[in-house]
Amino acid sequence: MEKWREVYTEEQIKRVQRLELQNLRTLIEICQKLDIKFFAYGGTLIGAVRHQGFVPWDDDLDIGMLRSDYNKFVLLAAQYLPQEYELQTPYNTPKTPYCYTKLRLKGTRYVEYGYHKLDIECGVYIDIYPIDNLPDDNKTYYQQFQKYQRLSKIYAWRQCPYLSCQSKSLKIFTKKVIKMCVSSALKVLPQKYLIKKIDMIATKFNDRETMRYGNYNFPKPTNVFYKLLPFENGKFEGYDIFLPGGWDAHLRARYGDYMTLPPEQERLGHKPYILDLGEY
Repeated sequence: MEKWREVYTEEQIKRVQRLELQNLRTLIEICQKLDIKFFAYGGTLIGAVRHQGFVPWDDDLDIGMLRSDYNKFVLLAAQYLPQEYELQTPYNTPKTPYCYTKLRLKGTRYVEYGYHKLDIECGVYIDIYPIDNLPDDNKTYYQQFQKYQRLSKIYAWRQCPYLSCQSKSLKIFTKKVIKMCVSSALKVLPQKYLIKKIDMIATKFNDRETMRYGNYNFPKPTNVFYKLLPFENGKFEGYDIFLPGGWDAHLRARYGDYMTLPPEQERLGHKPYILDLGEY
């Protein structure tokens, strides 16, 4: 296997998970100070439901916040951050390729291939996603989803000119050249302008009551909650956390039979291209 597809050793995955729990503890403390609620999301939600903690081979944490709490967190959290952390958002980090927020642990490096040359903080992180009202009409929902996907891909290409593939074949080399040229051309669009447009699409229905909630960032239009509130109580590696209401229907739509473990040979966690846990 190429270096960027190496599998974690048991020791490595445990060390990464230990740091993620440190990140989670920091997030909990900040949110308590700001009176903000967050909930387990994505693979972290599967872990909370199925394992009451990490999926054993998982190495990251995904968190959701209602847009109002997300905006408050982005605006105020930095003043409560310990010095070993950085809050990386598309509003304070012009070079970030992400249109959502990451809580990063400095002094570590966790870098996926393709992002390894970007001049940004790249420590072990928690992904924090804003959750918005989504249109109930299917046609309108798919239109909004497609608009978001198109614009977020334009944003990602503008921000990162590198492919997430290390192959040296002629085909891949051609793709690399094309992406670098397109990325350079897209620089004509200001980063702040693109993020503003992305946020406008995401928040378009927040001024009305809807039965759907979610985030358009997932690559398939199945990332929808039909009952988000009230939150339910859950556990994650001994920590009290919230689960979104309607989590079972959400997980089944997004992942299928999420309670059944994959075949044993697929229970693997792939290391990032660069993994350096520093003094940790």
